[in-house]
Amino acid sequence: MNIKKYINMMLLKLSQGYKINLTEIKIYKEGKKYTTIKLIIYKYGKDKKNKTIEVNSNRELILKLKEMI
Repeated sequence: MNIKKYINMMLLKLSQGYKINLTEIKIYKEGKKYTTIKLIIYKYGKDKKNKTIEVNSNRELILKLKEMI
């Protein structure tokens, strides 16, 4: 299965209860490419605060999402 498709399926499952914003930031510096993935979940948890997750790869994002589901 495609990694992006798998992430999308997990986010669709989480979006039933929360509003989610996913941003992929790509930075090019000195001939190298750096990627940061930022996930914001609005009104998460018992205290209804926003939760921000920043990871460097899709694999890390999948692991974080699995913990939340």
